[in-house]
Amino acid sequence: MPKRVIGWCVAATAAIALVLGMTTPASASITAEVWNTDGDRLVVRAEPTPDSAEITRLTEGTSVTLDCQTEGTEVNGTKLWDYLPEYDGYVTDAYIYTGHDGRHPDLGECEGDASAMVEGFDNSNNNPGTMDFDAIAQDFGFGIFKATESTDFVDVEFKERFQAAQGKIITGAYHFFDPRTDGVAQAEHNLAVLDDAGYDVSADDTLPIMVDVEPNYVEEDTGFCFDTDAATMNTRLSDYIAHIVEVTGEKPIVYTNGEMINDCGLDTAPLVDHPLAVPAWYEHGEEDPQAAAQALGWDTWTIWQYRASIDLPGGDGVAALADRFHGDEQALAELAQG
Repeated sequence: MPKRVIGWCVAATAAIALVLGMTTPASASITAEVWNTDGDRLVVRAEPTPDSAEITRLTEGTSVTLDCQTEGTEVNGTKLWDYLPEYDGYVTDAYIYTGHDGRHPDLGECEGDASAMVEGFDNSNNNPGTMDFDAIAQDFGFGIFKATESTDFVDVEFKERFQAAQGKIITGAYHFFDPRTDGVAQAEHNLAVLDDAGYDVSADDTLPIMVDVEPNYVEEDTGFCFDTDAATMNTRLSDYIAHIVEVTGEKPIVYTNGEMINDCGLDTAPLVDHPLAVPAWYEHGEEDPQAAAQALGWDTWTIWQYRASIDLPGGDGVAALADRFHGDEQALAELAQG
């Protein structure tokens, strides 16, 4: 079975903690605010305790929606915890201003078993080495591997890794979109490589294709936006996506960032009904995937790329980028099933 693993545990100072996991909506919702943290951030955690694993953080003054309340570990004189549906998690009521002391009259009791987001990763030929998927499957529920780029590049690691992962974890594949070349040609190249590897988008354990839409960070002789104007880029991306949908019947997951919008003119309006994979890395201080998603134009996110580099278990020290799926194992399986 794929595992839900939240990486590492961080003890809270002053017991400031958010908690992911217990997922029953209540009969009403209210809007409240993060407060009284003395400038610290509330830490998203995997269980209703300050000692559980960190997920993300919220700054003081952040507006949040609460769906229900329940009891957890006592923090600063209260055992009450509030459920935040947009983060699928709980925060101690000690640091949430609701306008009421103790339970809020409009909020019901949270019920249900604890659940957690599913840990995953993505990597490419930039992360060489042999991967032990029996070991990886103990800690991760999904992996996304680079397959193609533009109209001719094939990742040398893709086929072997994808096939080795089959039956061990839910698998995904991504195409690096190049705005300099025809969108349909890119889609055809992408699909041909996936077909050769046996990648069936309609399979129950295979994710929709992911399209990676980001600026040029690598080619020194090419501009940041690949020397392509915004109108051409948007048209070619639309053509790529339309062809993928026509052939597979599934909308691609879109991976992108603010630089593509602000610097390169990416139009996300036609994309916001696609699942979003959003980079918000701890190392760069961007720790809130919900805020990142909304800044890009989405209501919420599906996959959060939260760390720039981790070492995968087993194998010979292969590195990857760390991902989390916004939901439990059942929700991940439903996305894979299409």
